[in-house]
Amino acid sequence: MPVQETVFETIFGRRDWGHRPAILGERACTYGELLTRAENLARAITKCGARGATIGVAIPPSLDYVTALLAVYLAGGVLVPMNPSAAANEKSHVLADCGARLFITTEDAARTGEFLSHQRETVWDGIRLLTLTPGETGDPQADDYCIVYTSGSTSRPKGVVLAGTQSRPTSGPLPAIFALTPTTNRSSSPRRPIPTPSARR
Repeated sequence: MPVQETVFETIFGRRDWGHRPAILGERACTYGELLTRAENLARAITKCGARGATIGVAIPPSLDYVTALLAVYLAGGVLVPMNPSAAANEKSHVLADCGARLFITTEDAARTGEFLSHQRETVWDGIRLLTLTPGETGDPQADDYCIVYTSGSTSRPKGVVLAGTQSRPTSGPLPAIFALTPTTNRSSSPRRPIPTPSARR
């Protein structure tokens, strides 16, 4: 496998895995369909002017949630996963603290109005994209890909930035490491430790 090929391209590509089930249930879809949804949402993110920006996502576990995570990746954004059940003041703090330029959610306007004022709203297949005015937080660096916040149970939530520099050399060989093919025999796949990405405060 070429070094430049990533796990995302291998698993979610349409060559070997495109027809295989990715999500089951009432809103079942294949990997190919999931990738198409993510690509379309990524284009909507770009139209909102948030390509490469910090993006908050607060959606319950669902097809929409997975679609949003992949779309942020495709749009070159920095993902900030948020608890959709968190209190309004906690959501407000996280969005302001990370300098989010876009907030993706499925909540209705009445609920987001409790903690958020936005410039513009775009709706894509039931997913709401709210364009924000970021605060004074600096722009994300080129290798940042995610900001994870603590629960805030004992104090205000604190964010840790995950950078991709150390993870990229690992992302290419993963399919080979785990023999990710449609005929994978998990019992025969070798197990090797995977380095975790770097994190900085």
